[in-house]
Amino acid sequence: MSTRCLRLQRYAVSGINATLYSAYRVRVEVIEAEGLDTNVFVYRRGSPDPYTGETTDTFFTVASPVDLAETPVGAPAPGVTPPLFRLRFAELDFRTTRDADEFWSAVQQELANLILALNRLDELTLTDDLWIPSPPTSAGSSSSASSSQSR
Repeated sequence: MSTRCLRLQRYAVSGINATLYSAYRVRVEVIEAEGLDTNVFVYRRGSPDPYTGETTDTFFTVASPVDLAETPVGAPAPGVTPPLFRLRFAELDFRTTRDADEFWSAVQQELANLILALNRLDELTLTDDLWIPSPPTSAGSSSSASSSQSR
């Protein structure tokens, strides 16, 4: 099993005066990774604005092992629905610092779960041993049959 770990940095608004602000921005960024991709945050691209043509990308979730394998990095694959892609950061606005702190805690837990899941995928156990349609009658007849058929 390979070693997997992520180094995160959290950026937040400082010097907050609660009577003046109604949003608190937090950015969590993966700056180093060992044993897995740094792009672990899944985003969804919204439909283009009919007037400007601009799209909005919204944080969707922390990637799963399947997301790491199937979801493109940087931009959604053309014509694929839903239009998901992965980035190395998540940036969100919250109404309270408490909500922002809860998000930070949730991200840490979800990334720990991702690493645990990836580690478990390395631990395969034999669960079935099966011949289809049935076992050969003898090892010699199986190999001679296939060699005579290939001539």
